Amino acid sequence: MQKSYQAKFYNGTSSKAFTVNVSFGEVDLIIFYVDENGVEQKINWLKNQIKEVQYSSTIISIRYGNSFPYQQIDVTDKEFVKEYKNHFKVSTYKRVAHTNKRTVLISILVGFIGVLVLSYFFLLPFLADVFAQTFPKEYEISLGEKLYASVLEGEEIDDEKTKNINLFFKQMKVEGDYPVKITVVNKKIANAFALPGGGIVVYDKILDDMDTYNELAALLAHEYSHVQLKHATRNIFRSVSGYLFVSFLFGDISGVTAVVLQNVEGLRSLKYGRTLEHEADENGLKILQENKIDASGMALLFKALKKENDINVSEFLSSHPDIDSRIDFVNTFEKANTYSAINNDSMQYYFERLK
Repeated sequence: MQKSYQAKFYNGTSSKAFTVNVSFGEVDLIIFYVDENGVEQKINWLKNQIKEVQYSSTIISIRYGNSFPYQQIDVTDKEFVKEYKNHFKVSTYKRVAHTNKRTVLISILVGFIGVLVLSYFFLLPFLADVFAQTFPKEYEISLGEKLYASVLEGEEIDDEKTKNINLFFKQMKVEGDYPVKITVVNKKIANAFALPGGGIVVYDKILDDMDTYNELAALLAHEYSHVQLKHATRNIFRSVSGYLFVSFLFGDISGVTAVVLQNVEGLRSLKYGRTLEHEADENGLKILQENKIDASGMALLFKALKKENDINVSEFLSSHPDIDSRIDFVNTFEKANTYSAINNDSMQYYFERLK
């Protein structure tokens, strides 16, 4: 009969610890526990997917999985440590106590502070980007729904225009991985922005500046590209990267949601860098091309907003910079990708209802 050992188990989706029994198989660890619903669970950890071992004189922590968020068990039983090493032949590191413990402690503390400083300036933006790229889609959509509700709280929503702009987007026949939901807000600023998971907010002033439905198609193709390419998620995670660092280390998905929601007020003013804007413009133009929509609408939109910007600063342009080079890029794309645009009466109909 296999001997089992008691351990603390973290399932990778929350910070809650489960008390589990762990035993050794030929090529795996076998974990038995009762979940929060009272259901008995059995998990097998394959040897070749055990990625990290941290070992000291009092505890061994083992992480498992090929991608973040990882599962983890913590065991304090010395007999488990001995059997673990015999089964898996894993090299562990045990720190030898030195006589001058104070010197060692000071050295570790100084090194830790140095790592934190370097991490803040160099690693945090990178880690936030990696975290956003690997953030599970179902969590991203769930996070986006919560952000969507928080951003729109207290705003004056135009229900009729919201209905028509969603019907307009359906006529574009954009194929993607996210459920798109667009809301029109009554506010006299020319702005639009995307949220993780498919949410797009459009202020009605930007609609007033448009003369053709191709401009609206270009705007929505551009904003949806931010969603599809995870730009919205990456940008938000970068803005709160310091807080996310802790959640990243401990694999606490619920903590990520809480941190982002606490900083929801800054989402309207987040700015994209030139690289992300270029990617969104390029992807948006490809969406227009694939659906036979006149790509010149994007250049017309930028020109209209730039004209307004000479009189009254457009929020869209302040958060989507480098407008002249982007107009040039649209013109270059049109010359290199000639195609016959098809007039869409349905899009024209819903566009007129938005004016």
